[in-house]
Amino acid sequence: MSESERVPLVMKIFFPLFMMLLTLAAAYLFFSELVSNLRDMSSLPESVSFSKGSYYACGAGFAVGVFTFFSVSEFWFSVVIKGRLAKRLMRIAVGGAIVMVVFPQVMHFYMGRFIEENTYIVCEEASSQWLHAKTIVYVKDVGVCQEMAASFGATE
Repeated sequence: MSESERVPLVMKIFFPLFMMLLTLAAAYLFFSELVSNLRDMSSLPESVSFSKGSYYACGAGFAVGVFTFFSVSEFWFSVVIKGRLAKRLMRIAVGGAIVMVVFPQVMHFYMGRFIEENTYIVCEEASSQWLHAKTIVYVKDVGVCQEMAASFGATE
């Protein structure tokens, strides 16, 4: 590596740590939402919340995890990944990007069917959306929806 191509020490240390933090955060967000949805599906509470954003995090976690592996191996251990391993890791990263697009839609469809079968209704007042991250709140009773909307400060 020539003098002009050297990576600053701060970047060698903090970039891989930041990428690891993002990977762990995505995994935590995904698994906590998945466990919450599975618990809701088994216990049938008065309200069920479904967040598409956490399912986007699943695919993003795969992709960021691969780039974390690349950055750690290169910055910390000075090992450049090449050949078949690099191809496999890049396939995982591309697969993660595909999962990030497809998986939330599949889970939303599956959750929608579950909701219909168990006579829940969408509570628009308690649901929210930010860009593509949509949180949908389903309730069994309109009264529960009105209570939730009042607690969020929404007006009808």
